[in-house]
Amino acid sequence: MTSIPSESNRSFRERALRALHDEAPSDDVRSCFAQDERYCLFASSFVEDKGVEFLIEFPLASGSGTPSSLDARFELRAEGNPVFEGIWRAEAFVDGQDLAPEGPWETVCVDPSDAYAFCERSIAVSGGRRFSRRVCLAYNESLLLVADELLPSPRERRTPRERSTRAFLPFAREATARTDREARETLLVSTESGATLGRVFPIGLPEWRGDASRGELAEHASPAGLELTTRSTGATLFAPLIFDFNVRRAARPCSWRPLTVGENMSRANEDDAVGRKLQLGTEQFVLYASTSEEPAIRSILSRNLLSDFMFGKFLASRGVVPILDVEVDEEQSRAS
Repeated sequence: MTSIPSESNRSFRERALRALHDEAPSDDVRSCFAQDERYCLFASSFVEDKGVEFLIEFPLASGSGTPSSLDARFELRAEGNPVFEGIWRAEAFVDGQDLAPEGPWETVCVDPSDAYAFCERSIAVSGGRRFSRRVCLAYNESLLLVADELLPSPRERRTPRERSTRAFLPFAREATARTDREARETLLVSTESGATLGRVFPIGLPEWRGDASRGELAEHASPAGLELTTRSTGATLFAPLIFDFNVRRAARPCSWRPLTVGENMSRANEDDAVGRKLQLGTEQFVLYASTSEEPAIRSILSRNLLSDFMFGKFLASRGVVPILDVEVDEEQSRAS
């Protein structure tokens, strides 16, 4: 497990790692979660300053019935290099009205395995809606997936209203971004050396900036960071980002597009299920998320799923091979 810093002042990083260290079953762990999932550590390596490390602190409500916040404190490092740090700001709106939290964050599913770490947390917001955040780190692929989702009240599934989310991720002072003029991919670079740290792909948006889009991934100068905005006129809103920290892939061409999700011999709409494919050089990765009220058997690239969430790799010889597959029954049992 990542070692605890020796600074005399109790920084966020030190405080979080101390809490996680005290609850870890042993020192021989990469990713771990505090008992209440307030602190979450996603780490792809057992060795400090190697691989990807994503540390997040969800706020706790101060008392029974006291609202929490959609914001979270976090740090993201790649090979020991700070990339993002500070407050991960999040806002959600329906018909332009800001949605306020109406309770504490609740854990839906946590799953640290030998190949990945996954956590989903959810919070009630105004009008009987829910805001959910999923985080998955695929160790061997050096891919970090974060996805925010705004789910409607039961009534809104029948009468959708315009909804939007906005998330701001502040850069560490050691990092900045280079945006592409034509595509929405973003390169993460060191402010000191100019070396590549990774890439970001807003796979919920069209790849090309010239295509009509209900959202944008934009670089901000002051404060420095990346802001993802997403809009939807449907019943649900799903806003994913994929970070690739395999710098050897940074020079390879990339592309992404929506995938058709099949259900009952027809095409599922995005109020029920979302599918995306990201190609990095010759490698292809597939994301599936169920956004429906009820579980259903669906298919993506000829693979049948009864899943809430799936992230995997597409191989020509085998089709979709899941890295992570959160099945509906599994999610319900872990949340109980």
